[in-house]
Amino acid sequence: VISIGSTHLGEQFLLHLVWRREQQDLHILFVPTSLHLAELASELHLPLASIDEHEIDLAIDFASQIDEQYNFLKTDSHSLVRDKMICQSAEELVVACEKSGFVKRLNGIMSAEITPFGYKRTLLQLEKLGRTGLKAEKGRPFETESGNYLAFVQMEREYSLEDINFSAKEIR
Repeated sequence: VISIGSTHLGEQFLLHLVWRREQQDLHILFVPTSLHLAELASELHLPLASIDEHEIDLAIDFASQIDEQYNFLKTDSHSLVRDKMICQSAEELVVACEKSGFVKRLNGIMSAEITPFGYKRTLLQLEKLGRTGLKAEKGRPFETESGNYLAFVQMEREYSLEDINFSAKEIR
């Protein structure tokens, strides 16, 4: 049972996975992290499974940055909440990143999935880490498949995971 993070690279990886499955007659069940990946897998005749019905053996995700302690940030996702649930529940997690994304400390742009209720207040609280905004689509906030907004924070300096966790826990 395999799952792949809901990114553009995840879509490309899914195509390679299906090709490999056909070449080697592999028996794979796929747990999609997005509706788009579910549709693509169905079109490719890859059997689907649910996180509620199957344990995930292997999750593959794609990060924008990975630090020296293997913490990572994603900026390309259809649902960070779903991706995180898959990563946490998988028996084994593989995270891929371009070489330029390996950093001493996490920095640059951090994405956060936030609830629409009180989102302006949440953005103000995220400003402790840097300049904030919402990912937009057609002049409206981008809505994840979980019904939340994707916010971004342009971090003003390099942060440790402890710094980010502390700041995140202060958001109410």
